Amino acid sequence: MPHLILETGEKIDLETIDPLILGRAGEQCDIVIPDESISRNHAKIGVTPEGKYFVGDLGSTNGTFLNGEKLPTKKFFFLEEKDQIKFGNINTSVSFNEEHNDLTKVKEHSNSKRNQDSLLNSVDDEKQNDPSLDLDKSETLNSYEKKTVASHNFQYAGFWQRVLAYVIDLIFLLLLNLSLGLALSIVFVIFDISLDVDLVVNTLGIIIGSAYFIVMESSPKQGTIGKMMRGLKVSDHDGNRISILRATGRYFGKLISSIFFIGYFIMLFSSKKQCLHDMMTSCLVIRKSQ
Repeated sequence: MPHLILETGEKIDLETIDPLILGRAGEQCDIVIPDESISRNHAKIGVTPEGKYFVGDLGSTNGTFLNGEKLPTKKFFFLEEKDQIKFGNINTSVSFNEEHNDLTKVKEHSNSKRNQDSLLNSVDDEKQNDPSLDLDKSETLNSYEKKTVASHNFQYAGFWQRVLAYVIDLIFLLLLNLSLGLALSIVFVIFDISLDVDLVVNTLGIIIGSAYFIVMESSPKQGTIGKMMRGLKVSDHDGNRISILRATGRYFGKLISSIFFIGYFIMLFSSKKQCLHDMMTSCLVIRKSQ
């Protein structure tokens, strides 16, 4: 059984079908290492359909190192017995056999040879590095990522499903604004505040409404109340939770989609049921059951 072995001797099981995300954030990651040198989403470890394990850095702050060499972002390298992987300041080793579980026994491989044999890069790059490579045993980064997405078999949210979820959200926000308006009216009367209640409520409504969609869709729930009630969630192309920055871009991208509502009707012709603001931020709206 394949394992990732920490310096402490702790073994992390790598037996998996889907890629595993290693990082510091518990709710987002499959492998959690609570160390300050580890990024929230630090690296990805997985196995190809041919049974070959690989590792790749996901743009971490402190980097991922394979046998002492820093890996480029979002390029994947095959793993072999006794490989040393350093995530930030955390040293680990790879073991495919129970007997090879001592980090002190790890010997550093030849980096130049490894780069030729294990880099999951484009075919053109592999030909330049070593024309004798058996390209049938390698996968390009792009083709592997496409297979990963396809393997999830996402069920995309339809037009009317999303409309109904949005109506539920509007009703919720309307009730919230009415309650806020009533509360502020009472406060303004009691304390004799001479401000325009409607102006204050409308301003707060815009701020609260924006924050509601951005925060909820980037939260672990991955959706607003309306989406949760309809069993939908917002994700990236791998089904993962999106960042608050991406959720912000997606929300304000709706302003562009709202021009003659063309950006919304685009989803009727999209194979992934994406609106324009979804395409702009590489997001999907899918059913939670998937």
